[in-house]
Formats: sequence, structure tokens, C-alpha cells
Amino acid sequence: MGKKNKDDLTVLSTTLEEASNLINYALLPYFPLFWIALMDGGLTFAEPKAVRYNMPVADISVPEAKALFDLNVWSYIAVTQAFLPLLLHAARKASSPSLILNNTSISSIEPTPHNSAYHASKVAAAMFSTHMRIELQPFNVHVIDLKTGCVHSKFHANHQDGEASLPEGSIYAVDEKVKEMTEAAMRGAFPDREHPEVWAKNVVADIMTSWEKKGWLGGSALPLEIWRGTGAWRTWFYNCTFWPVGWWDEWWRKAVGLDLLRERLRGVYGA
Repeated sequence: MGKKNKDDLTVLSTTLEEASNLINYALLPYFPLFWIALMDGGLTFAEPKAVRYNMPVADISVPEAKALFDLNVWSYIAVTQAFLPLLLHAARKASSPSLILNNTSISSIEPTPHNSAYHASKVAAAMFSTHMRIELQPFNVHVIDLKTGCVHSKFHANHQDGEASLPEGSIYAVDEKVKEMTEAAMRGAFPDREHPEVWAKNVVADIMTSWEKKGWLGGSALPLEIWRGTGAWRTWFYNCTFWPVGWWDEWWRKAVGLDLLRERLRGVYGA
């Protein structure tokens, strides 16, 4: 397939169910193993604002959060089901397994404050990915959970139009400095990010180096998880090893101004 310019693409306005049906009808005649690379800048999707919805739990709009789950969780299931006949067919005729790579990100592990709905959607996606891994293994389909860290993209610029802000009357708007730090966290104010090309090359290398190899129990040597992107290994070390639950809570509070809020409230209520 030749490289296409952005101007050559046709944008379709459709529902998730309709898109899944289109995939099924379009791909039924073809049964090779498809490699699909979605690179920031190479292919751009027009996504609902809800995909970027960040807000403190106390201020969450339940309808907005539900819309986010529709895209970040149920899309995983719909797309997997749409492609599954192709994956199963390819796996029956190949020595190596078919592959599903679910990008659940480090947001499924690390609890950045004021981003709970988005993180919860990624936790749900990660659990579905784990179940896929167990349930599809007998069919020679391998599932990898991709824990992507910080990567340069338009993610935060696009979400809530890049102007995520607290609603009027929020309990986090009692102090201008606290409000500013809270909204900065909602907008993803983390400047240290990996270039997407570096991230993509590392992910592909992690897969290709083990594609034809056998594991120590005779199964696939493909990894079950891949941790790539800025902060990925730090997240693994602080959240998936020997550190006690809650050990880093205070660090997060200071990072987003919750320590300042606590001091302000103590001054007001004398707590």
C-alpha cells in the first residue's frame, strides 16, 4: 500500500457498531496477517472530546465519563471481535501466533490525580486485555498489553480543547494557586516526553526479536507486557514491585497542589 497524503483521505462519520461492520465486510476476502501502525501525524482520527476527559472525582460528569468508556473500553472489544475471524484463520496456518497489541498505557497503573475517569477506562481495558490473553491462547492468538508512557502527541492539546478547567463551585477552586495546579494536572503538564518514532521503533523491536522464538515452556516467547515511553519503567518500579500501597501518595499530592489545599483547609477549619 502506497503512502497517502492527508488530503487523500475520506473521513467517515459513523458509529462504533457501523465501523465494525465495515471492517468485517471490507476484510473478509483477505486473510494475511495485517500489520497496522497508527502513528501520530501519520493517521489522525476525529475523536469525541470525551476521550480526553479529565476531572477530579468530585466534579466528574457521569455522562462524559460514560462516553469516554464507550471509546476507550468498548472500542477494544468491538475492534477485536471484528478482526478475530482473520486472526483465528491466520493462526491456524502459521507456526507463529496471531497477535493482538492493546495499548492500555501506564495510565492503567499510575494514579495521576484529577485524571480518574481516563485512568479507570485504561484499567478496564487492561483487565479485558488480560482476559483476552488467557482466553485466546488456545487458538494460537497472543495478546500483549502495551504500557505506553509519555510520548509527544496531540493528546492533551486535543482533550477538552486543550483548556480543561474546573467547573464553577468546585471544591478545588478555593485557592487560585491550588486551582492553577489542579488544572495543570488535568491538562497533562508533563514536558518530558519521548519522540513517537523512538517509541514505535522500540515497540516493534520488542515484538520482532521474539516473534519466531519459543518460550521456556514451549509456547511463544512474545512478551505479555511491553513498557515503553518516558516514565514507563519508573511506573513499573514504583507501582508493580515491593513498594507498599500508598507509599507515593504524598508525592502525588505535592505534584498537583493537594498539599497546599490541605494547609489552606487546616487554616480555615483548624483541623
